[in-house]
Amino acid sequence: MSQHATQHVLVGKTLLAAMDADDQQIVSTHTGLWVSEGGQEWVPMCKMYLAIRIELACRELDMASSTALIYETRKWIERQPQLFRNELPQPGDPW
Repeated sequence: MSQHATQHVLVGKTLLAAMDADDQQIVSTHTGLWVSEGGQEWVPMCKMYLAIRIELACRELDMASSTALIYETRKWIERQPQLFRNELPQPGDPW
């Protein structure tokens, strides 16, 4: 697999680790991505917020971002089975 083919995975893993360090959780449902900070209410994650988080992950990795890399990383995050839930977790539910 080429380096380009795996960049989105590295960026995605870096982003998820950074969100975890910031006490932010991300969930994927049938209706899209949701984010919660510190176990608070779930809010829909807008594409722009996710794009900014991806850009920050690229900068942390000293990697140039591109529209394609941002798109591929977003789609990779959306497909992660460990993030998928049929319903949004309620406050206090175990992850």
